[in-house]
Order: sequence, then C-alpha cells, then structure tokens
Amino acid sequence: MSVLSLAVGIGANVAVFGLVNALLVRPLPAVAAGRLVRVGRTTRDVRFGTVSFAEYRELRDGVSAAADLVAHYPSSAIVTVRGEPRAVWLEVVSANYFSMLGVRPARGRGFVTDDDRASNPSPVVVISDALWRRRFGGEPAAVGGVRINGRDFTVVGVAPPDFRGTFAGFQIDAWVPVAMQPVAAPGVGSLTRREDRFLMMLGRLRPGVTDDRARATLDAWAQRLRLAQQDTTQGVRLEVAAASGVHPFIAGIVTAFLGLLQSIVALVLLIACVNLANVLLVRASARRRELAVRAALGATRWQLARLVLAESLVIAAAGGALGLVLAAGLGGVVQRLDLPVGIPLGLTLSLDGRVIAVALALVLVTAVAFGAAPALAASRADAFVDLRTAGATADRRRSRLRGVLVGAQVAVATVLLAGSGLLLRSLQQSAALDPGFDPAGVQLVSASPELLGYDETRGRALWDEIVTRATRVPGVRAATLALFVPLGSRGDLLPMAPVGAQGNPELLSYNIVRPGYFEALRIPLVAGRDFRPADDARAPDVVVVSAAMARRFFGRETALGRSIRVVDRAGHERRAEVIGIARTIKVRFVGEPPRPIAYFPFGQRYRPDMVLHVRAGAGSAAVTRQVAEAIRALEPDLAVDVESMSRATAFSLIPLRVAGSVLGFSGLVGLFLAALGVFGLVAYAVSLRAREIGIRVALGAPRAAVTRLVAAQGMRPVLAGLVLGLGVALGAGRLLRSLLVGIDTSDPVTLLVVAAVLLGSAAAALIVPVRRALRVDPAQVLRAE
Repeated sequence: MSVLSLAVGIGANVAVFGLVNALLVRPLPAVAAGRLVRVGRTTRDVRFGTVSFAEYRELRDGVSAAADLVAHYPSSAIVTVRGEPRAVWLEVVSANYFSMLGVRPARGRGFVTDDDRASNPSPVVVISDALWRRRFGGEPAAVGGVRINGRDFTVVGVAPPDFRGTFAGFQIDAWVPVAMQPVAAPGVGSLTRREDRFLMMLGRLRPGVTDDRARATLDAWAQRLRLAQQDTTQGVRLEVAAASGVHPFIAGIVTAFLGLLQSIVALVLLIACVNLANVLLVRASARRRELAVRAALGATRWQLARLVLAESLVIAAAGGALGLVLAAGLGGVVQRLDLPVGIPLGLTLSLDGRVIAVALALVLVTAVAFGAAPALAASRADAFVDLRTAGATADRRRSRLRGVLVGAQVAVATVLLAGSGLLLRSLQQSAALDPGFDPAGVQLVSASPELLGYDETRGRALWDEIVTRATRVPGVRAATLALFVPLGSRGDLLPMAPVGAQGNPELLSYNIVRPGYFEALRIPLVAGRDFRPADDARAPDVVVVSAAMARRFFGRETALGRSIRVVDRAGHERRAEVIGIARTIKVRFVGEPPRPIAYFPFGQRYRPDMVLHVRAGAGSAAVTRQVAEAIRALEPDLAVDVESMSRATAFSLIPLRVAGSVLGFSGLVGLFLAALGVFGLVAYAVSLRAREIGIRVALGAPRAAVTRLVAAQGMRPVLAGLVLGLGVALGAGRLLRSLLVGIDTSDPVTLLVVAAVLLGSAAAALIVPVRRALRVDPAQVLRAE
C-alpha cells in the first residue's frame, strides 16, 4: 500500500510534467533546435504579433547576417484525395521552411525557391506521414496529387513520421508554399497588401550570433517598419524569444494553467510522503530495541539514520518505477481525449530523458522527504534508555509527531476536496442554468465554401440552396444559418454604440443569422419581429438586439425603431435600425452576467464561414447525415463537418471539467491516504496504551469510555487539520473564482459536505482500532507486564 500511494503521487506529477515538457520544454523537431527563436512584431496593443508578407521579405533580407527567417501561417483547408474531401489543417510556409529547420522529408523533397513563385503553374505540397498513411494507405507509389480547396497540387514530399509542425499539440497535415496562400488560406489577407499581417516568423540564429546581437539587429529594422506604416505614432518593436512548442502570444496562459495542475498534483505527493513518514515512524518504534542494540555495539548516529534512509530509498524507487507506468497510462488517456476545441489536437506525451530525469529526482526528493523524520528518530536511539525502559518516552514523542503529520494530511486533503467540491457544485449549477436557448435535438453542419474560391454571389446562392435542401429532408423541423454557435469555440466582437451617444463605441458580441434562427433555437422575441428574406442588401440595415443590449443602450426607453452604429471589420461605420428584441442568452460562458449581443441578417452582412443549424426530431444524427449527403451532392469538393450542438456548447465548460477532474482525483487520493494515516495513528496508539486500557477495563471502565478514549486519540489531529484546511481552502478558493458558476468560494454546502466526508472517513478508520481496544484482556496485559 505504501508503494502504491507513492506511485500515484509520483505518477501524477510525472504525467503533468510530461505535458509541461511537451508544450514548453521539448525542443522543436529541428536540427540544432537550441538556435531557433520566434520573432514577433510588438505594438502598443499586441505583443508578438504577425507581419505582412512584404514586411517578412524585408526582414528576411535585412537580418540575413544575424538569422535565417521563415514565415508560416496555420489554416484549415479542404484536401480531396481519391474523390473524398476532408477538412485538415495545413501551414502556408516560405520556401526555406524545411531547409531552415533541417528537416528532410522521408520521401521526396521539400520546397525550392521556384515553388514560391506566384506564377508557378504547378503548385506543390508536402504532406504529413499521418495523412499519407491515412489517405494513401502508406503505399510507396500512391503519392501523386491531391486537391486543396478545389485546386490540383502535386505532392512532392512526405514529412518524417515524427514531424507535425512547429506547434506542440497541433496536428498539421500539409505544407504549401506561401505563394499559394490565396488558394490554401483565402480570406486571411493578401500577399500584396502591406496592411494584411497574418504571417508568424521563426528564425535560426547564425553561428556566433547572440540573442542580444539579434535583438539589436531587429531593433534597427523595427524603426524602418514603423516609418513604413501609415500610423507613425504607434511604436513598433521586434521581439525575440526562445522557440518552444507554444507561441509566445499564448505562452503565459498555458504556463499558468500547467502551473496550477502541477501545484495540485504536488499536494498529492506531499500527502503520500507524509503518510509514508508515518509508516516509517511506526517501523522505527517497532525496531527501537534493534536500533538500541546497534547503538550499544558502536553504531554511529549517521549509520542508524542511513539504515532508515536506505529503506526509504528502496520504497521510493519501487514507487517511482510503478509511477512511471501510471504516468505512461495517463499520458495515453490524455492523447486520446476528444475535446470540442475546433482544432486538431496531436499531443505526443512520451517518456523521454527529461521526464525520466524528473521521475528520478522525485524518487530522491520523496525518499528524503518521508525518510527524514524516521531517520532522525532512529539516530537518536539511546542504548541505555531504550534497553531499560523499552523507549516509552520516545514512543510518546513519536506518537505526537505522527499526530502532527496526520493533521497535515487532513489539512491538505481538505483543501483538495474543497476545491473539487466547489467545481462539482459549479458544474451542477451550470447544468441547472438556462442558457436562453435549447440545444437539444440541434445538429450543426459546418462548411467553408470560400476555401473553394466561392465569392459572395456564389456563396450566398450555395448557402441558400443548402438551407433549401436541408428543409426537404424528412425529419427536419427547422434549418437556418448562423455565424457563431453560442457557448462554442468561436466568437467575435464589433464596436457598437447607440446613434447620438458620445464617446467611443463598445466592443460587444454579435452574430450573423438567417431568418428562422430564433425559432430554430427557441430563443423567444421579447418585442418586435424576426428577420425576413426582404432584409437584404437593397433594404435599410436592420438589427435584432438582446434584452441586455437594449437596456445597456437605451435604458428604460423602447429600443424598437432606434438605431445603433456599428464599425464593421473593414473599418466602415454603418447604422442599423432595431427591429426586434430577443431574450438574453449565454454567449461565451454559462456563468457570465447578462451579455449584450446584436444579431445582424445574413442577407445584409455576408460571411462565407456560416454554420447550418438543423433541428430534427427523433434520430437527429441520422437526419443530419442525410443533410450532409445532400450538401456533398451539391458540391463534391466541399468538406462537411457534423457535430451536435450539445457537444459544441460544452466548449465553455472545458476548463471547469479539467480542473474539477484533476482536483477530484487528487482529493480522493488525499482522503484515502489521510484515512490510512488516522487508522495507523490510532492502531499504534492502542498498542502503546494497551496496559492503560487493560487497567481501565479491570477497574470497571465501561465500553463507551474506552471508545471515547481511543477515538479522541485519532480525532484530535483530524479536527485540527480540518480547521486548518478549511481556513486555507477559503483563501485558496479565490484562485477558482473565475471558474465558478452560481456559487461563491465560501459556499457553505460544499464546506459542510467536505467536513462531513472527512469526519466520516476518519470515523470509519477508527472502527478497527476501537474494536481492538475493546477486546483487550486485562489479565493477559498485566501478566505480560
């Protein structure tokens, strides 16, 4: 049991470090990865931002003496192999991408300079090993050509099996030259416009070039970029950071989340160490005569301590070995997780040298951590006293120390259980809250016709035909379009304000929807009307606002007939008349306060990346498959992705579920180990006080008195640890405040349940020791004395 508890603690810590290693520590899959850096354009508003193609070329040529720069940009695309379209993620890269990284394709070649010419009549692509095996069956002669967004590409190479791009946890399946961006990633900008900044930069420092020299070179070119742009008042600088699998733009968020996970599992390991320290203290007490004899025969204090530390190291080594096995299993579970995040995850959690080194370090640290107190106790062995008095005084002193350790276990377990309880209660509150719409029975069908070169006219016609065909499918009750799914992984903001208001517009949420959207999602209109087919580009701009937006903009006055001004994505200001007020819904997070949102008609604000919402009755999944088949028949090259709305809306609960799962697992482990500590403490106390208990029984003490005597021995440290743990939990609960829905960090129900669970577990752990105390035979104990 000792080895297993330690294995759980070490395994959890190694598994979380495996995530840290994969995302933040492991070098990029490149030759001499230590020389790689990420370069970003930083302004007053954005840190480590992107650059335009013109800016990249200037920087590439200008800093070539200090670094070799490549440009890259990830994007979704439709790849058609053997007549079957599939949505994948690819990267648009400069021609020197593979050569700079030192990555040689496993088959074929990488890119050459000629591949990066816009006039190239034969565009080329390098595909991943996974795509080659998945779509071509891994046949050597199968690689030839694919269609990307409706255009033929020649496959010139297959990447090595272990190369998935330069973003950890992100599965890239194809790479195309940057000159093919208009085909591979349309809509993100133009290669010819200096204002269209969408390219990231990755570089390799030249031999002998330090980071400081690279920064100085980039600083000089940053001034040129500032002078070349229109707004010369905005400061521009170029930042350099060591290249890891996570882009610096989001590295802070990822680091904070992983730090929280590592802290939680470190508490589990702490509980395991305290539990094992208790076990070894018991063993040291049981071996006090042996240790006293060794001391009498000349053993030094260090030799006695070393004996106990050696035993600790053996236990820690066994726990570490089993912990590595558990970590490998947990890593496999993480890799198979299917999260509704909207991007392809491809995280590789291997037990490489760094992970094993951390495991070995944990073995040594834990061996010292749980062996220090028993070793110190063993080193204090007094041969004369222990051989004459059987070490009763030392036993009492060690029993008090074990009580302190049990209290510490209970305190840490309380903190973990309180955290998991708060998150569990928050999940329950989330399920009970009304999001303002009904996702049950709604299926989502996503497609991207713009990837196939559809302009606005053709795109509108295609989406209209898709909705028409969807409504004809038997079982479909409603079919409509929307740009964003509430509580989903996508969303956007636009500057909006009521006409006539002073000051700058507010950045507020919006959606673009087709007539019938509110009925399909069962969002009631509080006042006014829904959109009509006549609300098109020829009609005056109209808008439906949520009740929260109506209150925000117009207070108690009626919003109907009033107008708002909106700054669109192109920077143009437009005015729209409020024709309807819809019920306020949850937009980004189920626990958010009423969030203002505006709905614009699809007929007046075209976006190509719409999502078809299909409400069906029984067998909605089968009905949606028929809808998808109807869309494929309409446009064979269009990749169609089908997902239930219930799954898509679960995106907002991912942080809550992950944190709750980790804290819940940790809390249960801590509770189990704390109960073991209570059992061991009281069982040992009963053995020490057997003579006292025997005398009390001989003098007529009732069973209830003996029970109270033994129970008090175990419950005192439990109560002390519980009070301390609840105090810490109240303070630490602030870290979870952003995740909680409908409850406060001092939720009394949660704290009372946690206290009851801990006290109940401690009481259950006392059953066996109490029974042993009640079965003490006074005559036998007194004869033994």
